[in-house]
Amino acid sequence: MVDCESDLAAYCLDRAVQTFGMAVQEAVDAATEGKKPGPAKAAAHNAVALWTGGQMKFANPTPTR
Repeated sequence: MVDCESDLAAYCLDRAVQTFGMAVQEAVDAATEGKKPGPAKAAAHNAVALWTGGQMKFANPTPTR
């Protein structure tokens, strides 16, 4: 929990968190649009990882021989 010293600080923090959340949600929506559930889950994970500095998830390579 964050303890803000003034109502203005609390309002600004709320707006910043809301704006960040909306930007991440838009990135997830764009990344998953039109994809099947498996690839959409990985794409959503990667979209969030880009915004949060998390580890990216990549498809397992398929053997060609």
